[in-house]
Amino acid sequence: METEEFILAKTAEFISSEDWWGPIIKFMYKNADKFKTDGYTAEKYQIFLQFSEIVCNLFDNSVSKYAHISDNSLEWTLLSCVKSLKIQALVIADILQKTLSFEEFYKQMKTINNNIDYDISLVLKQFEDQLKNPDVDKDKLAILFSQVVARAQNERIKHVIEDSCKNTKDLVKVSPRNKRHHTRYLNNTRKSPKKENQPPKIPSDLEKQIEETLNDHYTPAPPTTEKNGNPHRNFNKSKKPDMSEEIEKRREFYRQQREKMRNLKTTPVQNLEKSNLPKLIKNRQYFGNSSNLPPIL
Repeated sequence: METEEFILAKTAEFISSEDWWGPIIKFMYKNADKFKTDGYTAEKYQIFLQFSEIVCNLFDNSVSKYAHISDNSLEWTLLSCVKSLKIQALVIADILQKTLSFEEFYKQMKTINNNIDYDISLVLKQFEDQLKNPDVDKDKLAILFSQVVARAQNERIKHVIEDSCKNTKDLVKVSPRNKRHHTRYLNNTRKSPKKENQPPKIPSDLEKQIEETLNDHYTPAPPTTEKNGNPHRNFNKSKKPDMSEEIEKRREFYRQQREKMRNLKTTPVQNLEKSNLPKLIKNRQYFGNSSNLPPIL
């Protein structure tokens, strides 16, 4: 039987990987156009329910398989580690909770739309001369335009996934994955992408506690282009600042929450009951209020 430490480590490892963030980010970009208008609607909430199902299936199936236990055992282990006030468990639980928050999902989808509009505006700027040419083949230009936009979005999605993996890995203190083991688990020969740049800086609302800065966190470094360059290239080559200080501030927040709960003799934690995963990670009794922290994405 696997130990709690092993299961917790495997869980942290998986939710720091492309296999966790890839399906999540791709779903969000695929459905972002439904969130162009302001306000909550039944259609938007229905999309969120589909998103929640993807997240829960990833946890129940992929994470539990990677940790070599059943989904029920995985949930019980996470609960046990949360009750023991293990920082890694608190971080994992809070990441899961924020991922399944409709309000956070809505904010991210709005920001993704802004990113998409930004990419399109860059492409339009690159095609200004061709659009002004009356002799240009509009149909061919439209095809080329759509191809460049698609390439830009693929590049952005790739960088968002890489940054989310890096940010999560820093929070839960996961060492680089054993690629041979993970390749066997996935039963394919995919290579992990090279991470040459540092991830974008998380907003400093840990100190200022300014709610409106949350949206800034979801925006990757703005794409850049070279003068007279190929419009198919250079959409995400901006240098990314170091975020180690912000990561440490977030971990310090988790440590403070643990000490507070110890001072309270963890009474609220002891009242937690077995529940399905969505109920578990939406229940803030075990963690307290962490709304001043930006989500990991």
